Amino acid sequence: MRVLKPLPHPKPKPEPKRLPQVKAMTIAAGFMCSDGIILCADSEHSDEITKFQRSKVFRFGKNLMLTGAGQTSYIRMAFDKLSDKYRQNIPDTPSGARLALEEVALDVYTNHIAPFFEANSRPYFHLLTATRCASGAMALVKSEDTAVFLSEAYETVGIGDYLFRYWADKFFESTLPMRVMSYLCLFMLYETTKHVLTCGGACVVRYLPTDPNVKGGQIWRHGTTNTAF
Repeated sequence: MRVLKPLPHPKPKPEPKRLPQVKAMTIAAGFMCSDGIILCADSEHSDEITKFQRSKVFRFGKNLMLTGAGQTSYIRMAFDKLSDKYRQNIPDTPSGARLALEEVALDVYTNHIAPFFEANSRPYFHLLTATRCASGAMALVKSEDTAVFLSEAYETVGIGDYLFRYWADKFFESTLPMRVMSYLCLFMLYETTKHVLTCGGACVVRYLPTDPNVKGGQIWRHGTTNTAF
């Protein structure tokens, strides 16, 4: 008599999961001042496991600063790509600075995000850049996904921007110099990190002055303020 053996049950394959992505759950902002541009941000990064502190305001030479909100790896990629462009040629005008950021944002989304993620789960990054153009003109540029535009006043990005804007609407004047505006930024960052749970760490302000010989910035940490970096 022939005995039939049961067919082996296939072992279920584990569903692959992406490693946790580091997010800059941020408040970041940029201000056009009378003597240059300020970029400021908190310093808290997080993934699904932990939180850590690291600066979110990046600088390339004397002509470019960048900050942003969203996935940290894509923010850094955008900064590296934009730095490569500036290494070859500093934009002559604010429109050129806007075009340079637009090309980088489209490149990152088209080649590194859209092909690999479903529309409802795509990582995002929103950027602010400050540029001292080759002509001496100053440009503050903002990107939201693939939309890129110039600003003549101030811009914010990140999960805490609603509270930061509340204060910025009251304090901002384009006639204020960077040094005065930097202290107001520290206050606004502090208030935001105090009340928005996903923002935190140090409050960092960096300058891009109209005069390339001027340096400086502010950092607030645990009740102390340091200058000139």
